Order: sequence, then C-alpha cells, then structure tokens
Amino acid sequence: MHKKNTYTYLWRRAFIRTDEFSGLFVRLTLIGLLITIFMSNTIMAVLVLLLFSYLTAFQMLPMIRLYELHPTRLLYPVPMINYRRSFVQLLRSLMAIQTVLFIAVVFITFNFSAALWMNVLLLLFYLFFNFIYAPSKIKKLTDSF
Repeated sequence: MHKKNTYTYLWRRAFIRTDEFSGLFVRLTLIGLLITIFMSNTIMAVLVLLLFSYLTAFQMLPMIRLYELHPTRLLYPVPMINYRRSFVQLLRSLMAIQTVLFIAVVFITFNFSAALWMNVLLLLFYLFFNFIYAPSKIKKLTDSF
C-alpha cells in the first residue's frame, strides 16, 4: 500500500465500521428518497433533497476528528495533507452516491423538464459543497492537530 493510500483505506473502514456515520448516511439518504417519491410539488421536492444533501454532508464533517488522537496517526509518517485529501475523497464519493440516487428518483418521479432543473441544482450543490466549502472547513477542523 502506498503512503498516499494509507488514510484512504482507514477512512473507508472507519465509515463502514462506525455506525454513527454509515447509519446516518443511509438513514438520511433513504428518508430523502422516500419523501421525494411522495411529493408532487417540484419546488418543495428540490428543497427537501437539497436539505437532506446538506444535512448528510455537514454531519459527515466531524468524522475528520475520529483519528485526531489515535496512535496510528502518529505511528505512520504520512503528511497531514494526505489525511485531509483522503477524507475529502471519501466525502466526495459518499455525496456522489447520494446525488446519483437523488437524481435517479427525481427522473423517475417528475416530468423531464422539472427533473432537469432539479438535477442541475443538486449537481451545483454537490460541486459547491465538495469542492469549495468542505475542503476549507476540513482544513479549519484539522489545523489544530
């Protein structure tokens, strides 16, 4: 395993093994999907999906502190930038899975023109959160250790 992949492996295992985060991801995704399926108002549906995307992503951010004081972080001489990048990569993967599921349900539930603009908003949120907001927030959270 290469040094740059050390934390990628660690974060994947932590997500799968930690009920707090994996359960949260599954629950919020399923609730968002179910609410959207039974909604007929497109504006409310997109607001609900954006809300659940935000709730999921924002509540995943504290996971970065999971290994803050863990001995394995001190044992391996891997730069902190790899620690952050690996976490951002995991967050992007999880949010991509959720966004794809939301997009699929929107295309199934709503007519094409409504689904198109709803999905554009979902993709814009995904891009903003994962490429602008999350990296800066994660840097602030990890600057202390």
